[in-house]
Amino acid sequence: MRGFFSLEGGLFNGMGKIVDIVLVSIIWTFFCMPVITIGPATTALYYVTTKVIRKERGYVFQEFWKCFKQNFLTGIIYTGILLVIGFVMYFNFNVINVKDTKVNLVLFYIYWMFLFVIGSATVYLFPLLSRFTLKRMELVKMALFVSMKHLPNTLIVLPLTVVAGVCMMSAPLLTSFLPGLCCLLCSFRLEKVFKKYLPTPDENIPEDELEWYYTF
Repeated sequence: MRGFFSLEGGLFNGMGKIVDIVLVSIIWTFFCMPVITIGPATTALYYVTTKVIRKERGYVFQEFWKCFKQNFLTGIIYTGILLVIGFVMYFNFNVINVKDTKVNLVLFYIYWMFLFVIGSATVYLFPLLSRFTLKRMELVKMALFVSMKHLPNTLIVLPLTVVAGVCMMSAPLLTSFLPGLCCLLCSFRLEKVFKKYLPTPDENIPEDELEWYYTF
């Protein structure tokens, strides 16, 4: 019991992780406010969740800022593309809802299938950006590939992400902890997938990253 209540015991360690989840959630929410920065902010959120919260390496804001800066441009490009896709699909759904025809019904299901594929790839895209050094198009292809190859995994992570997003839009106060919590839960599934594709330790990974990068 003494060990459990000590400063390095289970109680204080658990409380520390809760504080980190709240802190990174608030930071993520702040960095997402310009909207176009959602991509790099989400990349940094995943990076902090896996490295700081799960593996207890580094500090929340320091690691968040480092990852945010490193992936700023690429993250913004991905975010911009996804926003355009979102607006186009919103417009398309409004068009087909005007008339209830067989053609529009077919288009309705086609659009939803397209959204499923895009959504599936997206839940992998920004975590992959935080973990792999690839060209932008290669990263997109990898996100599409792993989301379909590991479909059972995707069918857990995608609904969890969507539900968390809907909850935060319905009750904005949930952004004080839900982003970090959702990302933490998703990471247990995503890291099992990523581990299969990690490069050998001497490729692309800085020496100070090796202590936690391959230990999932």
